[in-house]
Order: sequence, then structure tokens, then C-alpha cells
Amino acid sequence: MVFREVSARASRAGDPAIRGHRRDGRARAQRHRSRGGCPQSPVVASEREFALRCVAHARFGGAVAPDGWTLLAFLRARERGAIGRGGHGVMRVAVVTRSIDAPSHRIYRENVVRALMAAGVDVVPMSRRGPIPSACDVVWDPGLGMRPIPPILRRSPIPVIVTFHGARIFSPFYAWRAEWIGARLYHPWLKARLLRDREWFREIVAAVIAPSAFAAREAAEVFDVPIEKVRVVPHGVDHALFHPDGDALVRQRPYLLHIFGGNPMKNTERVLAAYAHLPASSRPELIVISPHDWRLLRMFQVRGVKVVRRLLPQRELARWYRGALGLVAPSLRETFGLSLLEAMACGCPVITSTGTGCAEAVGEAALRVDPYSIEEIAGAMRRLIEDESLRQRLREQGLKHARTFNWSRSAAEHIRVFHHVLARTSAAPS
Repeated sequence: MVFREVSARASRAGDPAIRGHRRDGRARAQRHRSRGGCPQSPVVASEREFALRCVAHARFGGAVAPDGWTLLAFLRARERGAIGRGGHGVMRVAVVTRSIDAPSHRIYRENVVRALMAAGVDVVPMSRRGPIPSACDVVWDPGLGMRPIPPILRRSPIPVIVTFHGARIFSPFYAWRAEWIGARLYHPWLKARLLRDREWFREIVAAVIAPSAFAAREAAEVFDVPIEKVRVVPHGVDHALFHPDGDALVRQRPYLLHIFGGNPMKNTERVLAAYAHLPASSRPELIVISPHDWRLLRMFQVRGVKVVRRLLPQRELARWYRGALGLVAPSLRETFGLSLLEAMACGCPVITSTGTGCAEAVGEAALRVDPYSIEEIAGAMRRLIEDESLRQRLREQGLKHARTFNWSRSAAEHIRVFHHVLARTSAAPS
């Protein structure tokens, strides 16, 4: 009965090689059971590797077609707990969760976890203080960057995988004086802590996931790990929330949109200065979404700037994107720029930076400017305001580009990283 269940699952994966083996494998298995045994396949050395190869082929296009013996070995290993009950090579993944998370980190974690579970991965949440749940195959911390490395990872009996979202305190773009007072106290402590802890962290981490090549280079530098250990896996977009066909937020006057959030890397000071360069009589409103740190906004009293002083739910944010002439986001530094893709998915034209993760995220589907040039930012704003054909072209290019990013694809790449780590771990000499 169990053999039929796994064979059927493999058949549903759509692989003709597996479908062909199912009938022959069942017959051979029955003949051999009557003789009292089930030999190991000569191709691979362990039941665990049987399972990994079987599942990799059935679900992720692996190169080796499993035969009936592989499937039987997979079942026996699973029944004894040698692999996870989820029936996948990734099996059970312990996921570090935090009670307080940056909104973008929370969105990333929740969407990837949801897609992992939809793919059949058994996800087990754990606190950053531990303990690491039993019977898991890997532990994954999806939220490293501007926070300490959880000490519990140092004692992990299973492979450790982390996602790195960036650490601007190590960046040449970092400006200590531009940070708010709490950050100016916290950041020197955090930098010293990360420099101390990377001594043990680089020895135990099996893989680092980064959302862009820019983030990957930064992760290799911050953690002092070989770049070969860092895997680039772009984020996705929730197209059920961010799409062009929903309600748009309509105001009395047209508006441009800018998201601040208290992070000086968002380049809000230059955005406000560039907006002030536009003719006051004809410029649209500039809506600044800033739930935290309004100190900078008080310094710039520019007519036409309106501030939304709260954290917007994603559904409401999508309405702002749909109604805007464009999103102005020429960040000094981003490891990815999720808001850029979400805006594009809503049909909102985007102005962003020529470098860091911004350029990687948008490709050729946005206006890109030197983030240090107020004149370039103002010029891009003016073009977007005055040229309707440009807005329409950017809208179409952005929609097409955003469709190439989704959380299911991102989760599948995470699973490939997990499989790679497990295969490498099982192949390593004990």
C-alpha cells in the first residue's frame, strides 16, 4: 500500500522514467520479497542517498532515474525515521522565527515558508534561543543581517543554513551620523558582536542564501565565508496581492510615492531636495510613507509633500502603487528592493538607482539614476510626470518583469540549496 502511494506520487510528478519503473519495480519487489530480501541498489551507497536521488528526480529534475529498489529503500528509510515523514529529500526544516522582525524580513519568511509547505516540506518553527527541534534535517535562519547571530546555531547537530538580508554597518555607504540616536548606540555594539561571532559562524554554516549578487558579495565579506558557500536566490512577489487590476487609491491631485521607514539608505533627503527642484505650480504631490522617524521629514518643509505616518498593510500599499504616477526609490544601497517589484506588479512605474541590488531587481524595466545626483533624480521625476508614453512603456515592461518573480519559484530554489547541503553532508567522510 505504501509502495503504491509513493509510486503514485512520483507519477504525478510527471516523469515518464518513474512511471515506467513503477510497474517493473513493483513486480521485481514482489518476486524478491518472496525470497526474503531487498538488495541495495549498486548505484548508490546508502538508503538516505536513495531517498535524496529519488525525490530529486521526481520533484526537481534530478539526473538519475530511481528504480523499484530505490523506491523500496526510500520507504524503508522513511519508516525507520532515516528520512522525514514529508517524503522529500529536504524533509524537516527547523525555521528560526523572531517575535520582532523587520516588515520585509517577515514578508520574506512567511511567503517562503508558505511555499515550502505547499511543496510538501515539513516546516518546524523554533525560537532564536532554541532548542533546535528533534528529527530535523537542517536548521534555517531566514533573518540574518542587522542582528546578532543566534548562539544556538553554534551547537547545532544538523547543517545550518541562513538567509542574509544585508548589514549596512559594513557598507561603504553607511553614514553613522544619519542614523537615529538609538541606532547610533546599537550599531557599534552589533558590528563588534558580528565580527566576534563570525569566527565560529564561518566554520559551522553550510550555506548562505542571499537575494542578489550584491548581497552575496556583502555576505561573503561580513561573515568571511567563501563566495562558493553563498547562493543567490531572488525574492518573489505575491501576485494575489500585488497586481494591476485591483482598486487604486485616487486623490484629488496626482502623486508620486516614496517609502522612507527611517532608514537613511532610502535616500529620502535627496528625494525631497529633487522634488523641491520641480516647478511648484505644476508638480504632483509627493506621498512619503514613513511609519518611523519623522525627524528628517520635519527638517524639509516642502509644499506638496504629504506623510503617511503608519505602517500600511500590503493590500492597502498595493492600492497606493496602482494610483501613483510612479515610485521614487533611488536608494543608496539595497540588497534586493522588494518594494520595487511589488510596485511593478501593480503597474506602477519605478525610478531607482543604477547600482547595488536595485539594478539587479529591476533590470531594464525602470528609470535608473545616480542616487547621489539630485539633478538626475529630479530629471527622472520630471520625465515621469510629463511623458505619458514613457509611463505606459515602463508600466508594461514592469508588469512583464515582475511576472518572472514569484514565491513558489523562490521556495523551489531554497529547496535546491537544502538538497545540495544534505547531499554534501551525506557524502562527507564521518
